[in-house]
Amino acid sequence: MKKLLSLLIIIAALIGIAAVQPSATDNNTDDGKRNFVVSLVAKYFPFEAEDLVAWYDKNIVYADNPTDTAVTFKLDEKEITLAAHQTQKLMLEPGQHRLELSDGKVIELTQKEGTNRSILNPTASPYFFWKTVYGSVSLPIEYKTVTIAGKPYEGPFEVSNEYLITRIGNQPWRFGLDESIPDTIAVNNDRNTYTLIFSKAYRLPDFINAYPMLSAQ
Repeated sequence: MKKLLSLLIIIAALIGIAAVQPSATDNNTDDGKRNFVVSLVAKYFPFEAEDLVAWYDKNIVYADNPTDTAVTFKLDEKEITLAAHQTQKLMLEPGQHRLELSDGKVIELTQKEGTNRSILNPTASPYFFWKTVYGSVSLPIEYKTVTIAGKPYEGPFEVSNEYLITRIGNQPWRFGLDESIPDTIAVNNDRNTYTLIFSKAYRLPDFINAYPMLSAQ
């Protein structure tokens, strides 16, 4: 009974702290930083921590410019300029939004409920989502091939150049543009066998640089 009471007190304290703790994600990098509450929960309950992250980071969108030149656009009539290779964190509430590019082209965007750390892509650049398998059971993964500057790249990845690349939970990627892929993943379950598949998001130049390491896995 005392242990149960202590557990309830700890949970209540965490909920109280969670209510006032902000997201720890950076304003200029999609680094996946976690605040104190999430880090503490992740130590013992890694999957529950992912739900907390999604709650803290809901409606966060990273406007990203992976090109070598500055880009200016309007989002709901607000003008935004991103320097070359700059990322800027924005809040985008669920609903319809209007993206106007520098050439006057207008794109209607839909921000869905439950999104977190999506990518706003005003340059329509390609982003790659490389899948990594963690666990003791081998699962078949679909491989794709793309050609970049005349060179073929093959692997378990998805590609998107949509103006708003939506992320819900850990789909279609777990690790953000500026996060590293960890060697191991903590799992809190009693099964002897399990398999997890997580994806890492890459800008085109980062994907090309990382490809030799990724393809050797």
